Amino acid sequence: MGGQTFGHLPAATVRAALTEVRDLLGCASSAVIRSLDSSHSERELSRALSFHGVDFEVSFGNVCVSMRSLWKALETDVLTGFDEVWIFRNESPTTSLESLSSATSDGVEFSAGMPAGLADAMDRTDCVLVLGDGCGLNYATTEDRIAERLTSHAA
Repeated sequence: MGGQTFGHLPAATVRAALTEVRDLLGCASSAVIRSLDSSHSERELSRALSFHGVDFEVSFGNVCVSMRSLWKALETDVLTGFDEVWIFRNESPTTSLESLSSATSDGVEFSAGMPAGLADAMDRTDCVLVLGDGCGLNYATTEDRIAERLTSHAA
């Protein structure tokens, strides 16, 4: 692994990006939701997912969902903006992601680079894709085909 492609798409959202690359994520097995509608706390995220009937578990301080639950979240309008989702090739990380900078685009744009620590965290956790929106979409991926799909359909 080792290399990430990253960027900022001014007109895209987490919801649209996940819909666009869904068929390319067969290699993924789990996800962590770090933000929903600007809410970042475990309690707020848990409450929102429970309200929408999306199964999750909290592990090492991360709000983890299976890919099936992530697709349910997509279908039940849980992802409405200012959201952040990390997708992993294997199981969810065994360390907390809480101390990392947010990837939501209301605070940072990935057009010039990723915040310190995110690239290393992706490598350590076998993360395939990070998406964060708000004012456009920040993305980082280790899969060329995902980056190509996101950028070619980002009009």
